[in-house]
Amino acid sequence: MSKFASQRGDTAVSFIYTARQLSKRIKVSCANANHKKFTFYGLQDLSRYSSDLCLQLMQLNRINPRSKMEADARRLLLSKARGTLDAIVSLFAEVDDIIGFSEGVIAEIGDLMEKEDRLLAGLQKSDNERFKDLR
Repeated sequence: MSKFASQRGDTAVSFIYTARQLSKRIKVSCANANHKKFTFYGLQDLSRYSSDLCLQLMQLNRINPRSKMEADARRLLLSKARGTLDAIVSLFAEVDDIIGFSEGVIAEIGDLMEKEDRLLAGLQKSDNERFKDLR
């Protein structure tokens, strides 16, 4: 059943939802770190990168390309988001070596990072197919 545009709500986009879950889980883990002195050993950067990932994906989702230039802007944002996710993965491993998160936290955040990487890879593949004929 169709609705008027004014009655439509926001739809949940899975890659944004997963990024928000990852960001929330990272921030809770950083806040619960045993020693506050570790804040400057990567916890702030980890929290900031997770927020940056969410913002980049929301910007990416707002672009609906009608030209090659807009599609290139979307591809650039997607590349930045994938780079940010890679930075989160490596920084999380580094912080874990210093602080030593619990096994449950490592497993949960690792699963979210892996799921987000798969979603972004799928998005990149589908975008390449959708926008290959734009001029």
